[in-house]
Amino acid sequence: MTKTVHPSTLRADTPYSDSDRPFGGISFLHTAPGHVATFGALMTDLAPEIPVRHEVARSDLATARHRGALTPDLAEHAYTAFDHLAERGARVLVCTCATLGPCAEQYGEQNPDVLVQRIDHAAAEHAYFAACEGSGVVHVAACLASTFAPTLALFAALESRVRAGITVRPLLLPEPWSLFQDGLRRDFRHSIADAITLMVPAGGVILLNQPSMAGAAPLLPADRYQVVSSPLPGVRAAIQAWRQLAAADARG
Repeated sequence: MTKTVHPSTLRADTPYSDSDRPFGGISFLHTAPGHVATFGALMTDLAPEIPVRHEVARSDLATARHRGALTPDLAEHAYTAFDHLAERGARVLVCTCATLGPCAEQYGEQNPDVLVQRIDHAAAEHAYFAACEGSGVVHVAACLASTFAPTLALFAALESRVRAGITVRPLLLPEPWSLFQDGLRRDFRHSIADAITLMVPAGGVILLNQPSMAGAAPLLPADRYQVVSSPLPGVRAAIQAWRQLAAADARG
């Protein structure tokens, strides 16, 4: 019998039932349905042997955007979504929303049986060390202000550990988001690239802080910008984690 959890906030892209519990693959929690195709394609390209599932909690991002921050009730919805995936056999669980990243970390600390990752973690590390080798500055670009605090906390943790003296500068780009919501993806990508070019004309390390922004990366001149976006490094980290767990299982 299929179970539905919080139908007002969650939509399973793959039906689940009790017989699905041995799943053992990677599950992604998204806050936009378009991310299913993006992350599904990356998994198919990089690790077609790993089973994958997706779940979309679409209203959570709208709530965070309206309130401008992660709130306790929003966190509770996120934990419910993580439970929904973990109970159905996820071995690695990936949260693709930067706003919900702290929830993913806390859930992983409280539930050691499932390995939980946040999509912006690997990208933040990549951007941090790129800045170490360059100008010492990372520009974190986002269309939603609610994504800044969780990612800036990642950089603060990196700085406390590495102490490279990196400067992190948030770039809020609110105008392009309406284009994304209207389904004008090409205009959305170009609007992001145009805004970054205007705001950071000298170039440097740019972290595109939302997975939906990744398509703007090729539009920024490679001779001026070193652009990092979260989908590819985040998926690679999840695949590496899954394979390490699989190897440990094989060793017994």
